[in-house]
Amino acid sequence: MDPVVFTIGYFVVVYGWPIYLPVLVLVAGSATGAVVVAIVGAIRSGFRRPEPVEEDVDVAEFFEDEAR
Repeated sequence: MDPVVFTIGYFVVVYGWPIYLPVLVLVAGSATGAVVVAIVGAIRSGFRRPEPVEEDVDVAEFFEDEAR
């Protein structure tokens, strides 16, 4: 690697961490939150009882009843 690039990269890492740290925290926090919500949703849907299935309704009959 070119020594100049290494030096610039070193200064970005050393002196740029106040910029990268909040961005990293926000991105990591959002990703962690999304994973937690997905896991909780999967667990809750696994424990939920299946909803009772209603009888199929004829579409024409449904709209006929709604029009009255």
